[in-house]
Amino acid sequence: MIKTLLDQLSKNAKKAPGWIPLVFFCYFLWFAVLEHGTVISDNMNQHKALIITSVALLLYVVGDALDKAVFPRENKQGGWKWLTPASLEDRKRAAEKALLLKSDYYRVSKALAESAGMYSGSWIQVKNELAKFFRSIVIPIATLGIILIFQNRTLLGIIAVIATPLLLLVYGRLKAWHMCDLYKLTEQFSKKKGFTISELDGVQLYFWEGKLVSSGIRFSDYRKSSEKKILANLSVEQTASR
Repeated sequence: MIKTLLDQLSKNAKKAPGWIPLVFFCYFLWFAVLEHGTVISDNMNQHKALIITSVALLLYVVGDALDKAVFPRENKQGGWKWLTPASLEDRKRAAEKALLLKSDYYRVSKALAESAGMYSGSWIQVKNELAKFFRSIVIPIATLGIILIFQNRTLLGIIAVIATPLLLLVYGRLKAWHMCDLYKLTEQFSKKKGFTISELDGVQLYFWEGKLVSSGIRFSDYRKSSEKKILANLSVEQTASR
């Protein structure tokens, strides 16, 4: 069972490198806080690797739940607006126009970047993985501050509590910058020959160099505006041919 868990975490680390600093963070908590506070038994110490990797998995899940609760969604409903810069909205609007979508443009933009080989190992991915790391340690840092205060390590405890909103801000900005970079790439892709869009029963199909990479529901307003543009172009062509 332990081997299976470690193998799965290893696969996850390759797909999402943000796992690596999170595991190191859990080791830090183990040695710097828990052992110092003598709350670790000999039996727990024997299963240290399993406990730490399990805690890292739990923190990742908690961080994902926090992201869904506080980060502003594409439809602008919910979330804490102060987490993201105003420039993100401008990039979103540009991605909407490039993809003819009103939602799901993040998913499509990421799929395009991955298909073009411009995501894995890039700074765009690094920003995203760092954001995942910071969001995963927000709650444990706040909890750590409370524990330190109860251990009469008041100064360190207060610092940890004060650091919590700063960590939230760093997480929000990193994720927003990651998204801005993706949307900027999408604008660039939309002007290249390798990028094509086809429509099938109201569904937009996105191709990169002939390969289907993603899909989305076309927004009617964009459908009308694009149809008007096509008709205008046809009218100009017909006038020129006369």
